[in-house]
Amino acid sequence: MFRKIILALFTITIISKFIYLGAMPFSFDETLYTEMIAEEGEHPSFLPTWFGYPAPWKPGLFFFASSLFLPITSAIFSSPEYAYRIPVMIFGLLNAALLYLIVKRFSGEGTALAASLLFYSALPAFNVEGRLLMETFMLSTILTSLYFYTREKYSPTSSFALGGVFAFLSAITKSIIAIIIPILAIAYMFQFDRKNLKSPAFLMSLLAVPAGLVLFWLSLSGLGLSESIFLTDTGKMFVYDYSSELLFNIIYGFFIIALLTLPVLAASLISFASRWKENLMFSTWMLLLFLLLLLGQRPWYYYYAMPPVAFFSALLLVPSGKKLDAFAALILAMVVAVSCSVALFAEWNPSDQPFFAEGKEIGLMLSGKENVLFIGQYQANTISISYKAIGERKGHGNPLDFGWILFDYKKNNLTTSSAQDFVQDYWRNDYDIEENSFAGIFWQEKIFRKNTSITEFDYVVVSPSFRNLMLPGYSVYYAGNYSTVYRRDG
Repeated sequence: MFRKIILALFTITIISKFIYLGAMPFSFDETLYTEMIAEEGEHPSFLPTWFGYPAPWKPGLFFFASSLFLPITSAIFSSPEYAYRIPVMIFGLLNAALLYLIVKRFSGEGTALAASLLFYSALPAFNVEGRLLMETFMLSTILTSLYFYTREKYSPTSSFALGGVFAFLSAITKSIIAIIIPILAIAYMFQFDRKNLKSPAFLMSLLAVPAGLVLFWLSLSGLGLSESIFLTDTGKMFVYDYSSELLFNIIYGFFIIALLTLPVLAASLISFASRWKENLMFSTWMLLLFLLLLLGQRPWYYYYAMPPVAFFSALLLVPSGKKLDAFAALILAMVVAVSCSVALFAEWNPSDQPFFAEGKEIGLMLSGKENVLFIGQYQANTISISYKAIGERKGHGNPLDFGWILFDYKKNNLTTSSAQDFVQDYWRNDYDIEENSFAGIFWQEKIFRKNTSITEFDYVVVSPSFRNLMLPGYSVYYAGNYSTVYRRDG
């Protein structure tokens, strides 16, 4: 009976996540990923591109894998949010299944079912699996690798080889995060299979992640980007000075995870304090949560720490070897009810996010229109550019050419005079401009300019809006709160 209850709770969560997928327009990294996925489907490459420009912030495996779904999901769903995000939801469900299989080996079916449901219904999982981010696919590679490393009745050589293969795939998905795999594999072998710690097959498999990182480095080196991307972006967690932000990071990070999953977190910490010796792999993994607190990473990075949080919470609810009972089923039902309610009615309410809705509206409004220039802010511009390109791919087969002047990502130092300057002369050279690559947009204090064959622009989108901005020869076509669209007179 209790298995049927768990199945019902999973079904409720899946339906809620499906509804959640379309609750909000693309934003942040999603606005880049839509085009990168489409281009990867057209021209598969180890290093992804964005409108033909190298965009190798991460290797291309996630974008390639997502592109395989796109022809099918685009045919089924008219909504671009569903077409692009459905694969993320599929990988999220796969992660819940993999966690169940791994936990079952250590603690039995009851604990495994509870851990899987706690993980899948947690609000961080809702947040990540409802957005076009690579975290779900990345965690799939991590969990699959660990599944093979922890296999019970296995041929060690084949299991280590398969564990290494998925560790390599993990390294060419989100590079440096894959380091967690050999660390957790060693912790598992040390406790449960120490005789194989010195096995040549196991030791060789540990080289898979370094091999993937080296491949990424060499690929970037061919473009002259190994230092600017691998060391500056990928390696920043090791070289960045976090000391000045330590207190803020701890408070902010704890607030995020506490707000998202306070009861589950509390149960996990209580269980971890008394049971950490029972499973060193999950205990070592739990330390990632504290590392994230110290480093103050993005909220979606906490998704990587949810498997051990769910595992230790499940141990408190259903101890190893025990079966699910009425009390455990009731608690799990309450967690699912709270998570689904908060996700659907509080966290992503479109009426609370007019900024994103406006960017989508502008993009769809300009879709199919030629000679468009975007000037200014990264976030607002990329939302509109993303939806414009999606609409044009659907209607014309390919996105139309456009101009883009991106001002500094952090400072956003756009002024009325600089906007007027670039409308008057797009190719002016009296500013510090990067136009051969967009690879450094997140950390280089420059203006970035997209190459275009357009000589005169019929539409100009300026973000943020300047109420006093007058563009000679143009009239206001759309006056938004965050962006203003101008159209050429006559």
